[in-house]
Amino acid sequence: MESPEHHLYYPEESVSINLISVDQVGEGDATHLHPSDRKRLDDLIHHKHKRQEFIASRTALRILRPEYMLHYEGRCPILDGPGYISLAHSPQYGAAIHHPTRRVGIDVEPVRPKLAKLAPKFLNADELKDVERGHSQFKLQILWGAKEALFKLHRMGGIEFKSHLFIDPLPLEDEGTVNARIKTDTEDTPCKIGWFTHQNQYVVYAVSEIPL
Repeated sequence: MESPEHHLYYPEESVSINLISVDQVGEGDATHLHPSDRKRLDDLIHHKHKRQEFIASRTALRILRPEYMLHYEGRCPILDGPGYISLAHSPQYGAAIHHPTRRVGIDVEPVRPKLAKLAPKFLNADELKDVERGHSQFKLQILWGAKEALFKLHRMGGIEFKSHLFIDPLPLEDEGTVNARIKTDTEDTPCKIGWFTHQNQYVVYAVSEIPL
């Protein structure tokens, strides 16, 4: 399969992100996927568009890591070999992120107006105050994407968005970064959150500040 049109971003040193439109792939374009992905696709995903979303994110990864091999821990894809990756998809785009030495997470979302109603369920008191200071939809999009990305970075599950994931107040920038932290009874990991927009999609990523 030839590589479809894709969009590469290098928002900071050692971070590479690739986006592919879901419309660029067909539900049967799976021959280039790693066997573990083909099995997962055939066993678990039967809806046509969901299959395309899955294939788009793995195609985005293949362009970043052409000979990728991976396995799954639960729902989390893990590279076999050096480096760390995370995958995401929305109805419009599949996304992949790679870092050679640090855990990463990524989320891609369209505008979600209903986040305002959900905010008390996934934001702590300080984050809610930040939203209430203005530009609420923008902040809600970034905060939701950030918590999804941190959840993927953490890998191990057992995480509550409101109680364990903490994000500093957001600057009002179309592209930016902010500090964040994963804090549980057994972990206290400083992280960086970054974001940008692509074709009306919010792309939010997380990088651990601790090399592994």
